[in-house]
Amino acid sequence: MLKASEIERTSMVLDKPLRDLEMQIMEDIVRRIKINGEITRSADWQIYRLHELGMSKREIKKAIADNLDLSKAEIKELYNDILQKGYEWDDSIYKTKGKARIPLEENEGLQRLLSAVSEQTSGELKNISQSLGFAVKQPDGKLKFTQAADFYQQSLDNAIMGIASGAFDYNTIIKKVISDMTNSGLRTVDYATGWSNRADVAARRSVMTGLSQLTAKMNEDNAKELGTDYFEVTWHSGARPSHQEWQGKVYSKKELETICGLGTVTGLCGANCYHDYYPFIPGISERSYTDEELAQMNAEENKPVKYGDKEYTKYEALQRQRKLETAMRAQRQKIHLLEEAGADEEDIINARCRYRGTSQEYTRFSKAMGLPQQRERVNADGLGNIGVGKTKIDLTQKDYSDIIDMKGKMSDIDVRKWYRHHNKNIPQLIDKSKSIEEQARQACELRNKYRFQARELMEDQKARKALDQTDPIISFEDLVSDKMARKNMSREDAVADTLKTAVKTRRSVDKRYGLEDHNEEI
Repeated sequence: MLKASEIERTSMVLDKPLRDLEMQIMEDIVRRIKINGEITRSADWQIYRLHELGMSKREIKKAIADNLDLSKAEIKELYNDILQKGYEWDDSIYKTKGKARIPLEENEGLQRLLSAVSEQTSGELKNISQSLGFAVKQPDGKLKFTQAADFYQQSLDNAIMGIASGAFDYNTIIKKVISDMTNSGLRTVDYATGWSNRADVAARRSVMTGLSQLTAKMNEDNAKELGTDYFEVTWHSGARPSHQEWQGKVYSKKELETICGLGTVTGLCGANCYHDYYPFIPGISERSYTDEELAQMNAEENKPVKYGDKEYTKYEALQRQRKLETAMRAQRQKIHLLEEAGADEEDIINARCRYRGTSQEYTRFSKAMGLPQQRERVNADGLGNIGVGKTKIDLTQKDYSDIIDMKGKMSDIDVRKWYRHHNKNIPQLIDKSKSIEEQARQACELRNKYRFQARELMEDQKARKALDQTDPIISFEDLVSDKMARKNMSREDAVADTLKTAVKTRRSVDKRYGLEDHNEEI
């Protein structure tokens, strides 16, 4: 019997080499655009492009070979390792029945199948490697698959000609190329149907198909040797609803096909299925779970948990977790490629902010759903802590709506600079045709808005919560009343003082950050 985690790990064995290949191809496209972006005369580019495109095609072939050239022997070793685990677990059933078992290496039928399946998987991976490219959204909204070498040619031609003609600047072009690549990811196409899948998904499916064939042969040989026609299907958390109905129970060989869908794409051991099945001997074997235990576990899995304005079952929560991981992988690639391209600092900062926002949402969601975080799925790209970087652009004068991605990410001093700048602009935003009281009300409301937004931008939200307690934002009427009581003012004087001090900030706080001036908020 193979555990779901073991099956999943085996299916993902090609994830890292494929992601390395994906990044290598994308980096090379960006590098070539960056190098040739300085060529301003189209004649120069037309002369040079033949050399560039010839080089790129050779380098693509080499990169694919370096990352995906797995021999039949290497694939056979991969399958053999996991079969050995399943083989060892089944030994206990043989011992229970007092039967001797043929060692895996001496099982001629299984070894023949192992050799055939390894060759089959090797061939499928070669097919994948020969049809790699990117699927880019067209003006009509449809996705068009373009092989990697052709994508090189189109991206370089469009980029250099666009820059040379003056139609687009370098930063606009490089952002578009990077977005096209990271939104698509490296893909492989089935030319018979025109359908394209991410390369890692296609490779996983290929490995899983071979593994399913081998485990089916092993399980059915075992059942024959043990004289049983019954099998127990494994149970795992987060199973899709259609599989949850039959997981964990005992079935005859025929029922595995008719009830569990064994042999179909969507059934037992089909696409992305992490279930296994193994011989069960009535009267001797004991079920892993009773029907009552299965009902209780499945009910727990299906109990909806609210997050935000939506409820999620365990399966739905896992699906959303996978989507967030996919989004983070693409965002990390985008940050790295923008940095490699020497893109505008503001675009890099915005990309980092989007990634950090998704990462924080992933943490919150996983915790709320009781799911373990699987950061290794995201960080296998070897890019390290790519979301970290010092801001070089002065955000002081930016409107809050323009830097919403910085929410919860700005340092105290940057927040203070931002708040001071916007506070000082309050007089230019007040309608001077209104009465003094109306102007004072407007000034107070603007300052309260900026104070709230500044606190939203603070990286240290624990300190922000403390501020909300010790220095709450108060309304215009409360502020006027406070001035009347504390300074013994008339309402008219308190209103005028509110208008006068609206642009002032506390000297003690400004001094802490080396920003003090002679205007002190009262």
